[in-house]
Amino acid sequence: MDSNNIIKYYSGLVGEIVCDDYKISFDLVVKIGLLRYRNHMQLNEIKNYLKYGYASIDLPISTIGLISKRFLEFCKILHQKYEYKIKAEILSNGGYTLHFDGTCEKQSRVIVFVVKDSISGHVLSSVKVKGESIDEIKPVIEQVVQKYGKPLLTQSDLKPGFKTCMDKIFDKKVLHIFCNYHFLRSFDEYFKEYYQVIKKQIASCRLKSALSTLAASIKCETDNNLIKLKFAKLSDIKKYYEKNRNVVHIYSLVLHACIMWILKFKTDSTGKGFPFDLPYLDLYIRLINAKGFIEQIGINEEHKYWDGFSNIVSGIQANSLFEKSILMLIFMREWFQKLRLVLYMQSEGKTKRGSSPLSERYKLSFAQLEQIPDNIETYLQSLSNQIDECRCDEKKEILLKFQKKINKYKSNLTPPIHTYNVNGKEQKVILERTNNCLEQSFRTDKSMLRRITGREKLTREFNSIGEFIPYYNSMKNNDMFKFMFEDEDKLVQEFASLFYSQKKSMTEMRIIEEDTMKINSNDEKK
Repeated sequence: MDSNNIIKYYSGLVGEIVCDDYKISFDLVVKIGLLRYRNHMQLNEIKNYLKYGYASIDLPISTIGLISKRFLEFCKILHQKYEYKIKAEILSNGGYTLHFDGTCEKQSRVIVFVVKDSISGHVLSSVKVKGESIDEIKPVIEQVVQKYGKPLLTQSDLKPGFKTCMDKIFDKKVLHIFCNYHFLRSFDEYFKEYYQVIKKQIASCRLKSALSTLAASIKCETDNNLIKLKFAKLSDIKKYYEKNRNVVHIYSLVLHACIMWILKFKTDSTGKGFPFDLPYLDLYIRLINAKGFIEQIGINEEHKYWDGFSNIVSGIQANSLFEKSILMLIFMREWFQKLRLVLYMQSEGKTKRGSSPLSERYKLSFAQLEQIPDNIETYLQSLSNQIDECRCDEKKEILLKFQKKINKYKSNLTPPIHTYNVNGKEQKVILERTNNCLEQSFRTDKSMLRRITGREKLTREFNSIGEFIPYYNSMKNNDMFKFMFEDEDKLVQEFASLFYSQKKSMTEMRIIEEDTMKINSNDEKK
């Protein structure tokens, strides 16, 4: 089939983006765009789909790439067309929260700066910037405010200058909230030194490998049916031992179960990353707890495998700096966990496997929200008391650092309760206190890019279309635009109308430019 014969909406735009020998229709732009970004097809897969499918259209790979990019550009223009509707929705919600942040790829000179409203879920702006300095981001925020009005609050991570920029724009009349998750994550600087010591020691002793080898040796000489028993907790192993003291090879079974339980140390992690999770500290604590239980039930040097296990434990402890680092990490984690409780940022369970730690929404009641400022002051008082009583200089130094950081950010950690009217009825809502909505969007965008390009071309593709992806992913899942992306014909009509209105505007601009040039030319002659 000749591609010239499939035109529903003729596009003069084709001359700008494809070879002279080809003409395309808007239904082809939509088809290629959806195959690329909805179905996550590679460019060569799209080429084969078009060439060997019912349409029998043969397009060069480069042309398909340009058309798919143009699809995203039209998505952005479509978003601009309906900005008046977005503004109406924002008004019906009683306002919007202005979340902002930048994202980039390794070795990329491009930063994509995105502004999003967590209440409506709309992306309000997505542009390329050279950096995240005040001079770069201030015009972007000001343009958003010009379109949608003053926000209920602004929110960002802890990058220097973000709050200063907001204070300049809003003259300190709009509250700026620091993402609570990023605030807590910034405490990693106090954990790093000690954590690296224990991580290095565990790696140099090959602890995991040694335990696995010992477990395999026990398994070879023990009842295979019993050895398959799995225990989630050390207490479960203790209960099993109490009920089966007289079982043949009971000590070997218990030792094997303890080793396997130790090696499952990562189940203590929640998936939120460092410093929320300290897996190598958890590994060591499991090792010591298991050793204590094994000694308690009487497994000693008379048992065949005791020496092997005992030597593993002794080898890892033969380092005074290691032991000191363990004690410091346990001490810091205790105070860090208390701080999480103060902010109600202690999750009820583990993050779902495969999800981003920033995808979690931390539930909060109105009473809890109002209690947070008092909780912080109580925590600071406890810190102060501990500092006065502490006789260890290193521990005191850590507590002072905790105290300084909390005092610096405490006024910008608690969002207000948002009250607005719907059909004459007062509604209250707790505004987001993390930048998770935006960070999760970044993760979704980059995941899609990896699927359609592969890692080798990821940076180049990000530089090319990174600023458009947030619009597409936001719109296709939002009720305002969702029906368009589920109906290809509807999307074709929308794109066609956008082009003709844009073409009309460009024609008018060209006429104005030509008239201006004529006037200037006449003035010069005079």
